[in-house]
Formats: sequence, C-alpha cells, structure tokens
Amino acid sequence: TIFCIVGVMNAFNMIDGLNGQCASLCLVTFISIMIITNSSGSSYLFPLILPIGSIVGFLMYNLGIFGEKRLVFLGDNGSNSLGFMCAWVLVYFCSLEESNIAPVTALWLIAVPFIDAMNVMISRVLKGLKPLSAGRDHIHHKLLDQGLSQLSIYIIIILIAFILAFIGLSLNSYFFEHQYISFYAFIIIWLAYYFYTGRMKNV
Repeated sequence: TIFCIVGVMNAFNMIDGLNGQCASLCLVTFISIMIITNSSGSSYLFPLILPIGSIVGFLMYNLGIFGEKRLVFLGDNGSNSLGFMCAWVLVYFCSLEESNIAPVTALWLIAVPFIDAMNVMISRVLKGLKPLSAGRDHIHHKLLDQGLSQLSIYIIIILIAFILAFIGLSLNSYFFEHQYISFYAFIIIWLAYYFYTGRMKNV
C-alpha cells in the first residue's frame, strides 16, 4: 500500500506539466468515484464533494479564468498532495467490505498519470538514464513538440482520462466477478499507448 501511494504521488507530480492538467486528472478520479459510489447508494458521497469543490475553485485561478494576473500554481507540494488524496481515496474505497469498486478499477481512474509515469521511467532506464531524472519525454511534451497548443493538449489529455475512466467503470460494472478481464484490457491499452507514444519524436 505504501509503495502504491508513493508511486501515485510521484505519477501526479510528473504529469504536472501544463496549467490545470494535474488538478483536472485528479478531478476525473474523484468524479468517477462519486459516480460509482452514488450508483450503489453509498453514504460516502458527501466527503468527496469537498475535494472536488476545492479543485474546481483552484482550477478557476490556475487556468486563468479570473485573469492572467490572478494565476496560482500547484508546485511539487500541491501535485504530491493531490496524488496522495487520489491514492488514499482509491485505497480506502477499494478496501471497504461493502465496496463495489474492484482494485483493478483504480488503475483506470488514474490511467493517464500512471501510464505516462511508467512509460517515462521505462524508456529512461532503457536509455541508461535515471528513471526519476528530469526530461522532456512526457506525453504533454511530445504533443507540444508536435505543434499542438497547450489548450488543445489539455483538452485531449482530459478527454482521454475521462474515456479511460468510463471504460474502467463499465468493466467494473459488467465484470466485477472477473477482474482479470479489466486487468488484461488495461494492459492492452497500456501497450498500445507505449508503442504509439514511442513513435512520437521529441523536437
């Protein structure tokens, strides 16, 4: 559990490369948990509203909705805090006796930061570099080098996160007793993502 929490914290820290990206990915996770817990009539819905409201309020400033002079940023402490909250909430809801969230579903709810962090670390190790060293090899860096704007990249990444979360929640609902199906599907998505982004060259 400690390994998972520290890993997720680092994954959210590493994905924090564009305004609003890390916080929005965390928001996707919390909204997904709200949807699945609400569908089961769980009494744990209200505590999730608090971090969602906080993140939405932060995004108003982080994305410059209130003007460029009122920008605020996460920093390492902020991104690590969001990663910790996501990891802790997922561990908590997956470990409840009456929980309707399979542990493998947690991977789908944090798919983008998790897969990006793992891909980056694997590619760096294969190149003989330190896995946690700095570099421009994250997905948002590669998309920037393809000529896309920051807003376009933000929308693309958040849409992908929502789609993967939807797939995970659907598999959780239909194959809750056969979690290996969701796991193998996640591995297939991961491999496809790895080979596709591996073909994207940094400028």
